[in-house]
Order: sequence, then structure tokens, then C-alpha cells
Amino acid sequence: LSYFLLNHRKRIRLPGPRGWPIFGNAIQAKGSKRHQALLKWSETFGPVYQISLYGKPCVVVSDPAVAKQALEELPKSRKFYRMIDEMLHPKALPSMVTSPLSSSAHWRAVRKCVLHAFSRAETIEDFEVAKSKALLLAERLASRGSGVVV
Repeated sequence: LSYFLLNHRKRIRLPGPRGWPIFGNAIQAKGSKRHQALLKWSETFGPVYQISLYGKPCVVVSDPAVAKQALEELPKSRKFYRMIDEMLHPKALPSMVTSPLSSSAHWRAVRKCVLHAFSRAETIEDFEVAKSKALLLAERLASRGSGVVV
């Protein structure tokens, strides 16, 4: 898998659904039903398969163990993070996690400013807020009658 991801230009083809010209499989996996299409394809083609999104080959890994292995074995270079960034944020500004500018002074300064938001104490505090909101929502839904399953 790692070999394929790093050498995808050599046209090694994994199994996968046939797509449309130009659009690839983007039309088949659009909208709110995308997860259902990906699940159906994983049942048909296995835990690792290939789709095409607007002419770009994409490898889909639906098995967590295989995904973990692939992410551990791939070299963590700028090229790797740039590829991840393009998949996650094709038209947006680079993210804090995958930014190709991650070694720049600007990135380090921004990271230092937001680092507190990801600290253990802040995460625990945010979890408690989210938990209380979820419980409040569950109570409201349960009060609507027996037709609502919580």
C-alpha cells in the first residue's frame, strides 16, 4: 500500500468502481450519501480500493488497522503533508496540521498562539461542556414522546 501511495504515477491500478470520464467517481459519491457509497464499495472491492475524483486517483482504506499501518510506514515529508493538505482542503488555506509551511517562522508563531486550545486541561473542559449540552439535548428529545429514540 505504501509503495502504491508513493508511486501512484506508475499507474498501478487497485480494484475499484468504474467512474465517469472527467468526473471519475465524484458523481457517484456526492452529497450526504457519500459514506454509503464508500461503504458499498468497500464491501465490493475490499478494505483497500481506488477511486477517481475529477481525474485524480485516490486510495480508500476502510480498515483501521491497514490505515494505521499505511500512515506509520509512509515517510513524513513535505510532499506527503502537501498531498494530505490538498485532499483535505482543496480550495481553502492550508490547515495548522498539514500546512506545507509547517517549518516557517509564521507557522510556528501561529501554532504557539493556538497551542493552549489543545492542551489537556482545555480539552477536558471542552469535553465537559459538550457532554452537558449532549445530555440537555437528549432530555429535550426524550420529552417529545416515545417516537424519539435516544
